[in-house]
Formats: sequence, C-alpha cells, structure tokens
Amino acid sequence: SRQFEAEIRAQRESQDPRAYEKAISLARRAGELGYKLDTSESQKVFGDMITDAVRQAVGSPDSTRLEQALNLLRLTRELGIHPDLQRAQEIACRARDVMHAPDQLSELATLLWLDPALLVRAPQ
Repeated sequence: SRQFEAEIRAQRESQDPRAYEKAISLARRAGELGYKLDTSESQKVFGDMITDAVRQAVGSPDSTRLEQALNLLRLTRELGIHPDLQRAQEIACRARDVMHAPDQLSELATLLWLDPALLVRAPQ
C-alpha cells in the first residue's frame, strides 16, 4: 500500500493515464496475490481531480475536456481506486446543457455510477 500511494503521489496529480503505469502494475499484482491496497489517500486525490475535470468538461463544449474526465474515471477503475464521486455527479447533471456527443455523456454517466438518461437528451 505504501509503495502504491507513493507512486500515485510521485505523479503530482498528472492527468495522463500513462504516468500511472507503475501504479496500475502494483494494483494488478496486489490483486493477483489476493491483497487489498489501502487507497484512502489516492481516493481523495482522484476524487478532487475528477471533480475538477468534470467541472471543466461541463463548462465547455470542447470534447477534449470531457475526454480528460473520462480518462481519469477509467484510470480509477484500473487502479482499483473508489473516490468519492458525489460532487462530480452533481456537476455532471448539468452536462446535458452543454453540447457533447451523446456517447461520451452516456459513458460519463456510467463511470460516475449515474443513469445515462440523466445526461443524454432524448431525441425530439
């Protein structure tokens, strides 16, 4: 757990998933050995990063910002980190007012443990 948390800290809140390859490897190895890592520090870091990324994505129709949020959410799954997503969920519920591709909004909802219908407008 200490090595995993140190590896997360070493990335200095990078939003590049490739920066976390060693941490992903450590998490996978721990899982293979039947260990559960203490990720409490990483949960806080990623919770804050995801909230910021979702806020930026909702504030702009730029799809690269939404893709950054999606990448962070995918990364937490690979790392086995379960951050508090409540604030990001609240912010994401405003995403349907910004023009983003429905498939991206649907994936965002799914990765935030929300019903995609909350973010994707029904065809009219």
